[in-house]
Amino acid sequence: RADIKNAAGTNLSNGDSISATLAAGSANARALSSSTSLSTSSIAGNTLTVRTGTLVTAENTGVNDASASAPTGVKGDANVLIGSFTLTAGSGEGVTITQITMKDDADGSTTGSSLADVFQNLRLESGGPADMNGNYAAGTAIGQTKGSLTDTAATTYNFNPSPAMKIAASAQIVVNVYADVLNSATSTQLNTINNDTTGIIYPSVVTATGNSTTAVASDTDGTAAGLQKVYLAANGSLTVENVAGSAQAKANIAYEGQTDVELYKFKITAFTEDIDITRFLISDTIASETLGATSANGKPTSTLKNFKLFDGTTQIGTALSSLSLATALPTLGGYLDFNIGTDNAYTISAGQEKTITLKGTVNSFSGISSGSTHTFSLNTDPLGSEGTAKAVTARGVGSSVDVSGPTTGVAGNAITIRRAYPLVERLALTTSTLSGGSTSQIAAAKFKVTAVGGQVRLKKMTFDVSLTDTTTSTALSLNNFKLYRNGSLMGSTEYSIFDGTGTAQADELSHSGTA
Repeated sequence: RADIKNAAGTNLSNGDSISATLAAGSANARALSSSTSLSTSSIAGNTLTVRTGTLVTAENTGVNDASASAPTGVKGDANVLIGSFTLTAGSGEGVTITQITMKDDADGSTTGSSLADVFQNLRLESGGPADMNGNYAAGTAIGQTKGSLTDTAATTYNFNPSPAMKIAASAQIVVNVYADVLNSATSTQLNTINNDTTGIIYPSVVTATGNSTTAVASDTDGTAAGLQKVYLAANGSLTVENVAGSAQAKANIAYEGQTDVELYKFKITAFTEDIDITRFLISDTIASETLGATSANGKPTSTLKNFKLFDGTTQIGTALSSLSLATALPTLGGYLDFNIGTDNAYTISAGQEKTITLKGTVNSFSGISSGSTHTFSLNTDPLGSEGTAKAVTARGVGSSVDVSGPTTGVAGNAITIRRAYPLVERLALTTSTLSGGSTSQIAAAKFKVTAVGGQVRLKKMTFDVSLTDTTTSTALSLNNFKLYRNGSLMGSTEYSIFDGTGTAQADELSHSGTA
């Protein structure tokens, strides 16, 4: 063993190497048993490289610069990430950090500007991993929050971790810098921050000592000056749009008494900041009389009831028992007013996308317009002359700016309401081969009809017949059509066959008619 010093008695420099060699000997050893004289050979020891334990501070390359298209946050936002850096101990020994000094560098683009113009509550937080003692795992505060900042350029702020932060040799810990954006910040002050391309704060000094030697291991050169670029938007935004066609509520038939029918789906996305939604106005455009459905006694507007909004399986607000009737827009329709208020606002986090589903229940037969259709939508002016509210009333959580929408109306598919309806399912045929000249009956089409929601009566069935004839000498034809019910032949008095051009007497075919 030896002290690591040079010939002058001073410390070796980082990167110096040391190697001890056993020189060759001549008759410098003797065998224990035979007493024979021996000579030792030259043997070189391992090369040792001198390394310091000095701490190195650097910008965290895992955090990108912000921009107008990917802003850091908005005016009024809390806990905005305004910088991130790494602390790495030297390979020679670990370090103990007792203070991190952050320097205000917000005057890069405008002389005299400071962090205090735009921010408050400056704080440091560990980005992990924990130190040697298990302290300062990701999310742990480092030192005390600086509530009010000093409105002087190049002001320094000291953060003293307690207990001291211990980092093992060659180990690294991430430090994130957060602050709240003042709602009072002007556009000029925001632009000063946004135009600073070299970052607005950096660690100018990190005070540390070696864990083994207790020698000074601080990083005092400020080489991490210029952390990530910060960009603050005046406010966030909200998009309101339909879901993809494949995910939209299908243009199905709903029947009497059916509950929680999916009526409409739409998608909302928050950008830059969290968004609070306090009201949903969903329009219902109804078609009834034009489709031969009853419009008497207000049945079209009472056909559906007990409306609910869902985010996945979580209900938003309370159910609405019925439509609110519209006198201006839409004609012969109504709207749903889910007014959930500010105290129970539905919040979407910045960058989050949510799919909202509208469900409803079909009324009993006495209250429905059987055959009517209902198309739900989000309109730019859902109340018409009755109000100015947008379909989705929303406001930025940080900025408090109104971001209601949509700017362009969106609509779902028409839902048809029936007391009951037939569900037709095609069944497989036993054979798909036709034999020329055959007089035996073969199954040309086979299907199952199920009554959904109640009794249904089949009044008419139309079959398309398509023939491909590859012969030239004879004409291909099919004749002697018959209907079978549950495998049994139906009587000729139970149905009539027409040629497809109409249902007049001249269009009727005999039961052995030809196609």
